Amino acid sequence: MSQTLIRRILNKIFLSKKGKWDYEYSHGVWDFLDSELEKERLKVLSKALEGCGKNQELLEIGCGEGILLQFLPPDSFKKYWGLDISDWAIQKAKAKQFPRTEFISGDMENFIPQPNMDTILFNESIYYSKNPILLFNRYLKNLKPGGRILTSIYENPQHLEWIGQFQKIQRPIQSWSVENEKGRWKIDLYLKG
Repeated sequence: MSQTLIRRILNKIFLSKKGKWDYEYSHGVWDFLDSELEKERLKVLSKALEGCGKNQELLEIGCGEGILLQFLPPDSFKKYWGLDISDWAIQKAKAKQFPRTEFISGDMENFIPQPNMDTILFNESIYYSKNPILLFNRYLKNLKPGGRILTSIYENPQHLEWIGQFQKIQRPIQSWSVENEKGRWKIDLYLKG
């Protein structure tokens, strides 16, 4: 099969952003997220969320198959919402039947969260936004006073620039770094003032 034909077929599949993510999840592109390499980052996110207090209402943007929930103690949240653009990933997450969870298939660009959320986590997702700075600001406004945004961001020059912009909007109250053979991640916790 020629490269041109393969590109045409893939372009038809990927006409939408959602189609691209469904294809990638259903073909194992993101299976590594449930690997040993990712565990350290997920453990740091879990500890950061535990530090936000129990009985919180948590929204994870870019939840994929709900892998982070395997690392969260059951009493670390009152209610969890997981949002992902991939229907395929959301169905896998729902099948795990975690208690007090709701999984939603949707695009973070136009999703409107419950007002007055306690914590919003962008788990390796905010840099897929058309405008990460506007998105960060919009979700920050949906937090209750004293609410928190937690970001996990793979470090590269463009992402570090966005992190700098986030920090101009809202200074992080705590930061972590995680590194493995694939690279380095910056995890920041922001408190709505």
